[in-house]
Amino acid sequence: PGVRGAVLAEGLAQRTGGNPLFVLETLKQAWVEQTLGDLADARSLPRPLSVGRLIERRIAQLSPGALALARVASVAGVDFGIGLAERVLGVSAMQFADALNELEAAQVLRDTQFAHDLVFDAVRASVPPAIARHTHAGVAAWLEGHGGEPARIARHWVDAGQGPRALPWLGKAAAAAGAAVRRKEQLAFLEEKSGIEAAAGERAAAFESLMQAAELQVTLEHQPAAGPTLCDRLDQLADRPEQRVRTLAQRANLATMRGEPGLAHASATTALREALRHG
Repeated sequence: PGVRGAVLAEGLAQRTGGNPLFVLETLKQAWVEQTLGDLADARSLPRPLSVGRLIERRIAQLSPGALALARVASVAGVDFGIGLAERVLGVSAMQFADALNELEAAQVLRDTQFAHDLVFDAVRASVPPAIARHTHAGVAAWLEGHGGEPARIARHWVDAGQGPRALPWLGKAAAAAGAAVRRKEQLAFLEEKSGIEAAAGERAAAFESLMQAAELQVTLEHQPAAGPTLCDRLDQLADRPEQRVRTLAQRANLATMRGEPGLAHASATTALREALRHG
């Protein structure tokens, strides 16, 4: 009431350059500051140097309870919900009902999701790294008991700095991607799993995960240089003759798939010689 678009347009264009997102954020800032009645005067409009600063300013005006809830939402991402918030914040839903209403009124959240990505980015940037890691762990633990999607559970454990706890979930994520014939995703999960296992000193497990990735990679047509690179990494992980023979055989398989019979023959011959030498 009392705001007319035709009167407001010129001042908004002057202050925002006509960028639709800047226009919307300027209006939202005026709404939060309860200065909508003054918008007809262009001099009263919020003066954004950048939309990021404007959003940060709006977030800074949130109450501590609303900001805490928004920060949990930014860490949880698409997994955010009332039950998860209760677990992470350690309070009942009724205790943060007002905070949720405030976030919706301030155009930060719509229901339980962020109004847009720039708001999400601004809130997420306000979370100290140590608090973010702790919250990721809380989110992951809650999702484990509530049927969370394996790939996202794994990502939360990794972001919590607890890679070993992500390992079973990366395995499940790889299996799910394979069942859905999403080979590139499956390959990425296996490589990440191998990297975490290697960092934890579990070289045998890391070798097996990476071998699965290498066997899968030869069926893909993208990144032709990736196969030899995977085999080089297998060589670095191989501690036993059996592992070295398997890596040589994989090189032969890769060369065959790439139409390099000479290289395939040389690798296969060396693999056979090593296999016979070690019984």
